[in-house]
Amino acid sequence: MRKLTTILIAAIALSGCFELSYGPTRPHYSTPAPVQVHYNVDLCWDEPYVGSPHWCEWHGDGTACCAWHIGGGTYEEWCQWGDQCWDYNGSF
Repeated sequence: MRKLTTILIAAIALSGCFELSYGPTRPHYSTPAPVQVHYNVDLCWDEPYVGSPHWCEWHGDGTACCAWHIGGGTYEEWCQWGDQCWDYNGSF
């Protein structure tokens, strides 16, 4: 029986069915796909937010810029550049 066990172990080892490795294995990480953001430049916002703006500035050239509080001490400024569309102008 011992001879049969030795022959089986030798045959399995020589056949290449098993791959023995020692030590810690490294995890395999896949690279995430890049995120693509597309903006529709023809989009016209009536009002960027439902609530009233925190403050507004009106300029002599017909431009109006208003800031809305979006939470956490952050504000977004949106401006109307002569037409009725609101354009995002930055956050602070």
